[in-house]
Amino acid sequence: MSDLISIASSGVLAYQRALTTVSNNLANVATDGYTRQDVTLLSPTPRPLGTSFVGTGVLFDGVRRQFDEFVEGNVRQSTSALSSQESLSVYANRIFDLLSGDNSSLNGLFTRFFGSADALASEPASLIARNTFLRCRIPRCGIPAAVFADGHSAKRQPQCA
Repeated sequence: MSDLISIASSGVLAYQRALTTVSNNLANVATDGYTRQDVTLLSPTPRPLGTSFVGTGVLFDGVRRQFDEFVEGNVRQSTSALSSQESLSVYANRIFDLLSGDNSSLNGLFTRFFGSADALASEPASLIARNTFLRCRIPRCGIPAAVFADGHSAKRQPQCA
């Protein structure tokens, strides 16, 4: 009779631990980063009793965290790739802002420069167009328009500030 009680008590204790794990899983279902846990139960070797065998109950083996190593590896790799691309994105945004359409951008500066060059090309005898073209420059690098007209001074590398 005591064997039956020990078998029953081992089963009740094992399923009590399993129920505790299930309640923990339910309580943390909405928690970010929580992974489901699973209980492992084992059946111990039965004892021989005459010509047959009698079970000895159930053993609680432990609680294991359920996760997919492949998915976790992909998340780590994607996070690493994202962090390495963030600095590239910052520099690309800086270049985009520099080339955007407002008057302080390179787009506006080059538009004014090539507009004055176009005006000079359409009226090469006009002194106003010549002076406008010669005064037109790219202020960020300090490159006057005369540098582009003179082949020798175009070989100099301007010092941008």
